[in-house]
Amino acid sequence: MNRTEPTLSRRGFVAGALSLIATRSAWPHPGHATESRFVEFSSPTLVLPRPGDAAWFREQAATRPEIKALVHGLRRRIAAHGDQGPRPLNELIYEGRVSNDPERIHTVEHLADTPHIYRLAWLQAVAPNDDTFAALSAYVDAWAGTYRPTGNAVNDVKTSPLLVAFALHGDAFDRPVQDKLRAWTDRMFTSRYKWALAPGRANGHARHIALCVASARLLGHEDKFEPLITAARALLAAGLRSDGTSYDLEYRDAMHYHRSFVQSQLTIAALLRPLGVDLWGEQTPGGASIRKSVDYMVPYSVGEKERGEWAGSEIGLDQDRAATGDPAYQPGSKWDPRSSAPLFRLASGFDPRYHDVLARIPDGVGERTTWEHFVDEHAAGTG
Repeated sequence: MNRTEPTLSRRGFVAGALSLIATRSAWPHPGHATESRFVEFSSPTLVLPRPGDAAWFREQAATRPEIKALVHGLRRRIAAHGDQGPRPLNELIYEGRVSNDPERIHTVEHLADTPHIYRLAWLQAVAPNDDTFAALSAYVDAWAGTYRPTGNAVNDVKTSPLLVAFALHGDAFDRPVQDKLRAWTDRMFTSRYKWALAPGRANGHARHIALCVASARLLGHEDKFEPLITAARALLAAGLRSDGTSYDLEYRDAMHYHRSFVQSQLTIAALLRPLGVDLWGEQTPGGASIRKSVDYMVPYSVGEKERGEWAGSEIGLDQDRAATGDPAYQPGSKWDPRSSAPLFRLASGFDPRYHDVLARIPDGVGERTTWEHFVDEHAAGTG
């Protein structure tokens, strides 16, 4: 069974938030955790800077007040993380667990390090500082030396900020850190390459491909590009429908999973764009495309339509989540349109007309820009 993890979406989009721990009451259910917190965790979008990007971002931060404000936001969030130092894990217990499982909660608490790595890496890129670089080096050294990618796409993608640190600063780290990070990236690639090339149609498979493309680019595995491009096109054809729906929407009966899968397709398209591949502009022989699946979400995202979730899901994990009392997984619960903001931010890099959609997402969440959004949109092609 292919299980993909929920993201921030169901709690409502908190701009740029990467880990959300919400306190809820949960009633006991035999065989399940009874913690009172339901936790979800999503990493920043896995997009890699292109050659020359760091200099471009530094220029933007120096000359545009609105971008300088985003850099200040980076600093604030780094400060908010605190000075407790790295807290790496050698195992992530997340995928396949209900949202209030104590071991999952423990994992999420430690995973707060990974968006911190992402922010440190970008802050060092646009505002170099010895203290920032020392902190970044310590976190990268700790996580690359402790956590071993396993091939579990749901879990491994949560450590993808190490790939961003590699892209931005790989040659600047001390040799022992460089060697450790390169070995870690190689394991990220080799642990899933065969799965990335196998047939697939759901979000877990999309994450395998995205992680492989990113790792192959960093490691210079140019001979692996073409097989991965072929796999990405096959996934697009198998996972998306000509009416804009998806296999994940059918299988889980939840816009939650459709959004996640389409966002992963956008991520793959952004990763492939520097290789000269326009996955965004392609259409399958059956008439499906990423654009159509993004457009399918527009009326739901701007509040013109509503969707009840999970009513038709026969997946055991979905039923277990509902049984814990998690309000986001109750059959018939309404999909939160605010969760689509990150997707449309990334899509707007491919087509600026999606800025109009962002402006119409409820509560103004689509108009709240963070550094991560700025990076995503640039990576998708506009800058």
